[in-house]
Amino acid sequence: TQRLLQIAEYLYDINKSEPNYFHGPVMMMANAYENELIVRIIGRYIMQLLESGTKTYYVDDSTRPLIDRGEPRNLSLGNMGWHLKWDRNLRKWVESIGSLSVDAISRDAGWLTSIRNRAAHQPILERAVADEVRQQMLRSDGILARLHASEAKP
Repeated sequence: TQRLLQIAEYLYDINKSEPNYFHGPVMMMANAYENELIVRIIGRYIMQLLESGTKTYYVDDSTRPLIDRGEPRNLSLGNMGWHLKWDRNLRKWVESIGSLSVDAISRDAGWLTSIRNRAAHQPILERAVADEVRQQMLRSDGILARLHASEAKP
């Protein structure tokens, strides 16, 4: 996560004179958030399921299972956000591990997914978008902090 944020800052710095090409920093910040979400929440949940003997874990209408034939699946930020929003068992588990707000984390994942999709698919991504993502990511009460139970604020 830290390395991805360092790369994002580097890309932001070298592009700061260009007003419309901030795809790289936004993608790296989204990857950093995705990594932290896996490490702090989704990965821990999957490990608990695997340890309990779960071989396949689907949720109704899911396009990507968390576990398939005893193997954890690689999930995108969008897939993880979907599970955080619709998987009742995951939501209960997240709420049980501390002062995390599953609703806030789900909203954060959805918000960042939409911005990452813009960065991935549009030829122009304004500096203002990157500034907003940086602010939301790096504030002491920002979206990264909400993934840490001891620092989380709804």
